[in-house]
Amino acid sequence: MSQVKIYANEQTIMQYRELLSHAIHQALIEELKYPVEKRFQRFISLKPGNFIYPSDRSQHYIIIELSMFAGRSAATKKQLIQTLFRNIQEQCRISPQDIEITIFETPKENWGIRGKNADELLLNYQVNI
Repeated sequence: MSQVKIYANEQTIMQYRELLSHAIHQALIEELKYPVEKRFQRFISLKPGNFIYPSDRSQHYIIIELSMFAGRSAATKKQLIQTLFRNIQEQCRISPQDIEITIFETPKENWGIRGKNADELLLNYQVNI
């Protein structure tokens, strides 16, 4: 499972929300082999005064944080990041220069889902890829 947070200026989220949602979800399906129905995303719109970033970024600068179960290989995570850059650039026309991605990994026993600890759940996808 992956919980995704997307931080950006209000205008960027208003303009690209659906395209970003699709681009990100497609990357998770492609690289992590997630089931199509496992879409967990939160868009955090920031007013211009509340989102400060370097001058070499545009008004479309976005930060993507992925919280996921620990267990994927370094190669899988690197490929996921590259696929996110590619999908967002192709589908939203946002430059990789304006995209930052961070993956936070947590052991399954540290997650609670549907009334259970995640390490006790039967998942319909693989984590150790």
